[in-house]
Amino acid sequence: MPIRLAPSSLYSTTSKCVASLLLRGCQTLDKRWVEPLEEEEGQQLLSPVKSPARNAVLRSPDREEVYLQLSPGHRTVLDWLSNLPDRVVEDVVVDLLAKVEVQLLEDKDKKLIMTLINIDQMKINDFFFGVHSLLSLIQGFELQTLKFSKRLMFCLWEYGEITSSKLMVDTLCTSLPGLSSLTTLNIPHIATDRVVYTVSKHLPFLVSLDLSSSRVTDRGVRHLAGANSVTYVRQTEVRNINTLLDTPMEEETTEEYNHDGCQKLEHINLQSCEWVTERGLRFLLEHLLSLQRVEYHQRSSLLEIMIKWASCMTEAQRVKTVLNLTEVEHGFPYGLSPLTEHMTKLTLLIPNLTTITLVTEDKVVCLLAMFPKLTSITVELEDCLGEGFIQLLEQLGAQLEEISVSCNSDPEASLSLDQIEGPGGQQGQLFNLATVCVGQLARRVRKLSVSGCGLVSSGAVQKMELQDKIGNSSWIRRQADCWFKSLERLIMMSYEDNLPAMSIHSGLLKSVLMAAKNLSILNLEGNFGTIFIDSYFSEIVSYNPLSNLRILDICVNDQQGQVGRIPLTLSTVQLLLSKCDCLKELRISDWNVCSQQFAEVMMMVKENNWDLVVTRRVAVEGV
Repeated sequence: MPIRLAPSSLYSTTSKCVASLLLRGCQTLDKRWVEPLEEEEGQQLLSPVKSPARNAVLRSPDREEVYLQLSPGHRTVLDWLSNLPDRVVEDVVVDLLAKVEVQLLEDKDKKLIMTLINIDQMKINDFFFGVHSLLSLIQGFELQTLKFSKRLMFCLWEYGEITSSKLMVDTLCTSLPGLSSLTTLNIPHIATDRVVYTVSKHLPFLVSLDLSSSRVTDRGVRHLAGANSVTYVRQTEVRNINTLLDTPMEEETTEEYNHDGCQKLEHINLQSCEWVTERGLRFLLEHLLSLQRVEYHQRSSLLEIMIKWASCMTEAQRVKTVLNLTEVEHGFPYGLSPLTEHMTKLTLLIPNLTTITLVTEDKVVCLLAMFPKLTSITVELEDCLGEGFIQLLEQLGAQLEEISVSCNSDPEASLSLDQIEGPGGQQGQLFNLATVCVGQLARRVRKLSVSGCGLVSSGAVQKMELQDKIGNSSWIRRQADCWFKSLERLIMMSYEDNLPAMSIHSGLLKSVLMAAKNLSILNLEGNFGTIFIDSYFSEIVSYNPLSNLRILDICVNDQQGQVGRIPLTLSTVQLLLSKCDCLKELRISDWNVCSQQFAEVMMMVKENNWDLVVTRRVAVEGV
C-alpha cells in the first residue's frame, strides 16, 4: 500500500511561520520607503545611467557595515532575524519567496489591469511586495542559494514595466555585494549588464547562474568572464530626425576593468537573451573554462557555434583550446547539420561531453560514438530510425544510461506505398524497433523515451531481425530475464492523425515491464488502449510487483480524458494500491473508472492518509 502522509517536521513548520512573519515585516518596511531626492540617487553604489567602470571600486560589506546603512525599522527586523543560523535563514528565504509568488499569481491578470487603471494613484513602493526589504536584510548572511523562480521574476518584471521603474535592479546591485557566499543565483527576466557586473565583481564562488529572458548583452557576458577590458557596440538613442541623419546609429566603446569574474561558474542559462550574440558566447566559453553546461539557442544553437568556431581554428589552436562542457544541445531552428568532419573537430574541443540533444538525420547519429564519455543522448530524427542509431548503440550502448529518441513524419506530406511498405521505410514499427535495439544493445539504460509517428528503415528492421523476434513469443518471454534490469523511467508517446495507428507489440511491452524491477516512472501516451486491460496488467504485476513505481500515467493524450478509452478499471486501481508501496501519482483520466468509483478511491486515500495523488480529468463527467 502507498506510504502514509507524514506530519510536517517541526523545522519545516517553524521555517514557514518565520517566513510569514518576515514577509509581513518586509512588506511593512517597503510601505514606509521614501523615494530619495535626485541628488541622493547619484550616491548609489552603481548609478543606473553610469557604467560600472566610472564608479568607485566595489567591495563586499560585512554584516556590521550593512547594519549601519539600514533604517531603524530594518535594524529591528535584522536584530530579530540574526538570532537564526545562516543555514536556517536560507530556508526561510526560500519559503518567503514561495509565499510572495503565491500572492502575486493569485488573480494576477485582474491585479495588473487594476494597476493600469489606477496607476496615477499608486506609489512605486506599492510594487515592492516585500522583496526589496528582504534583499536589504539578508546582506551579510552566508547564504549559498538565492533562487527567484521564473514565474516570480516575470511578475516582478511586469510590474516594473508598468511603472517604468529600475528600483529592482538598483536593489539587486546594492544587495548582492553582501551575499558573496552565493553559489546559486536565479534572476531571470530582470537581469541587466549592470546586475551582471555586480555579480562578476562580488560573487566569486558562483557555480550556477540563471539570466534567461533578460536584457543582458555581450557586455555583461564578458564581465562574467573577468575581461580586463570590454569592447562592445553601443546603440545610439535617436530622439528626432536630425539626430537620425547626423549621428551614427552604433559606435564601438571600450571600458577598462580589474576583476576576476566568476571563474568557478559551471552552469549558465542564457535562453531567450536576445542581445547575447555568438561572439559574446564564444568569449564566455573561451575564458570560463569551468563551464560545463550553457543553455543558449538564438539564431544558432550552441553546437553550431562551436562547429563554426572549431572550423576557423588553426591546428595549433585546436590542440590548445579544450572546453570542459559536458552538455550541448542542437535543436530547432538550426542552419547547420553536423557532418563527419565537424564531429571530429568537436571531439577535440569538447572531449568531456556526456550529454547531447541533437536534431538530425539517422546517418549522423552514429557519429556520436566519437565522444567516448557520452552517457545520455536525446535525438530527434527528421527522416527515420535506422542503421545509424543501431551503429551508435553497438559502439556506446554498454555505457549509455539515458536514451531518448523521437522520429516524426510531416503530417502534410503524403506517404507513398513504397515509403510505408517497401525498401525505403516502414510505418508502425518505431516503438518496436527502438525497444528491441535498446534492450539488446544498451543493457545499462536507466531511462528510455520513445516518441513520434515516424518511419523506420527496412535495413534496420532486417539487421535486428525485428519481425522474427516480435513474432516469437518464447523469445520475448525469455528477454524478461535478461534486459532492462536497470530501467527506472519508461516514456512512450505516439502522435498521429491521418497516419496508421502507432503502438508497440503487446508481448514486447509486457516483457519490458516484467523485467524492469526498478521502474519508478511509467508514462504511456497515445494509442496503447487496446493493450492495457485488467488481465494484462495483473499478469505483469504478478511477475513484477512494481514495488518502486512512483508515477503511473497511461492515457490517450495529456488533454481532458474520456472515460473508457483505456480499458483499465477499478480492479487495476485497487491492484496498484495493494502492491505498489512507493506510488505517489496515479493518473486515470482515460481509464474505465466512473465518477462514483473515483470518489470512492479518493475517500480511501483520505481515510488511509496515503501520500498519493490520484487525478482524473474528463471532458464530461458521467457514469
